[in-house]
Amino acid sequence: MAEISAGNGLVTFVNVFSCEPESQRALLAALRRETEDVVAKLDGFVSASFHLSTDGRRVLNYAQWSRLDAFNAMMASAQGKAMILAVHEYTQSIDIHLYEVAAQYEAQYEAHPGPQPVTS
Repeated sequence: MAEISAGNGLVTFVNVFSCEPESQRALLAALRRETEDVVAKLDGFVSASFHLSTDGRRVLNYAQWSRLDAFNAMMASAQGKAMILAVHEYTQSIDIHLYEVAAQYEAQYEAHPGPQPVTS
């Protein structure tokens, strides 16, 4: 499970895959398949979360690794290169960047309190 907190020591990648709306679901399927079949089994992998833009033009991947060298080894491997080639079938561009969680906040109140009793 993704753990988003400052100072957790994890390496965070935010990857934005641009695509045509008709390719968004196929791109997600390819990313999920590669993650389930290959990436999730690699040493150093922590989590991957996929998000679909509501306009159908992007898939965002929030990925965490325990070590940068583990991620780099995966990307340099034959499996990593094949994964990128497979994903390119559905994308127009890929924007991958490394991030550090600098701050994290949570609601200080109940965000969705539910129905309130009616008093007369």
